Amino acid sequence: MMRCEADPHCQRTPCFRLELRDAEGRLFTGRAAIRTCAGHLGAAAKSLARAAAGRGELAGGSIQVWAIDANQTSAFPFAAIPLDP
Repeated sequence: MMRCEADPHCQRTPCFRLELRDAEGRLFTGRAAIRTCAGHLGAAAKSLARAAAGRGELAGGSIQVWAIDANQTSAFPFAAIPLDP
């Protein structure tokens, strides 16, 4: 069973996937995605935003938030958080 990746001690099942996307919507390479539970969603988004800060290739990009179904087999777009240039 998959566990939240935002905190190594969290035993909750992730219900969101956060992805760093560039201005054209392409998935950024490297540690660009994280699966998180609802309790760690805000902290995970802040962590990805800090990782993206100052990276010119992510200017105008976003953090795409996907809601993951309970079976962990599919996801749908939930929100897009713009990154500061």
